[in-house]
Amino acid sequence: MNTFENYINIEAETINEFIKQHHPITLNEVKNDSFSRYDFTFYSAGTPNEHYTPVLDGICEVKTRKNSSTDYPEGIMIELDKLNAVAKAVADEKDEFHNINKTIKGFFLFKYVDKMMLFDIETITTDNLQFRKLPKQTATNNNEWVTKAVLIIPYDDAVLTI
Repeated sequence: MNTFENYINIEAETINEFIKQHHPITLNEVKNDSFSRYDFTFYSAGTPNEHYTPVLDGICEVKTRKNSSTDYPEGIMIELDKLNAVAKAVADEKDEFHNINKTIKGFFLFKYVDKMMLFDIETITTDNLQFRKLPKQTATNNNEWVTKAVLIIPYDDAVLTI
């Protein structure tokens, strides 16, 4: 039986696996409650140059699927509401005075059984907006289906693939 706690544990495993595989990325905070607009925050060393290594603060939503990415050849599906929630969290952080010199970005981390991909929300376009009947919640065994606005993002748009 799916419970919210099981769902959170699966996503925590995905977060830990992602952090372990990328040494320049450091976990900052996991948000494992149902009220958060995102799942975790991280720090990353960014792209170094001779004089300065910028630090990136990432706000990230996680989706863990029990399927192979080949089951969905068109790409990943992001709910428009989730994209807007991460964008709002980024905007709120950028508004904080103590973050004035930080580079803050929003991300989606998707894990399938065969690969994991990180998407930068600033590179996502709304060209492929669709409306699909989907379960109201995936964290529980809820059989209620609702129409949701979703974006289909090609796998090639990932900024990082593992």
